[in-house]
Amino acid sequence: MIGPNADAAQTGDYSGKSNPGQLITVLDGIKAEVSRGTVVNYALGCDQLDPSTAGFAEAVTAAQQSDAVVMVLGDKGTRPPARTTTARIST
Repeated sequence: MIGPNADAAQTGDYSGKSNPGQLITVLDGIKAEVSRGTVVNYALGCDQLDPSTAGFAEAVTAAQQSDAVVMVLGDKGTRPPARTTTARIST
C-alpha cells in the first residue's frame, strides 16, 4: 500500500460532513479484509502538496517486499490557506 491518501479517510470535497468513526482509510479497510497471516506493507511515498522525493526509496522498498501494490493517489481534500499581502499606500 503506497500513497498519500492510503491512510487518510476522505470523502471528497463535495461530500457532506461525516460523523466521527464513520469513515475508514483504504489502508485500514484492506487490513481488515485480508487473511490473518497477510502482511500489509505501507509507505507514504510523497505528499500531494510537497514536491519532495524523500519518501520514494521507502515506497520502492515496500513495493519490492510485496506481492501486489495498491497505490492510493489523488487530490488533497484541504488546501493551504490563501496567501495575503497588505500594502500600505502613502498619500
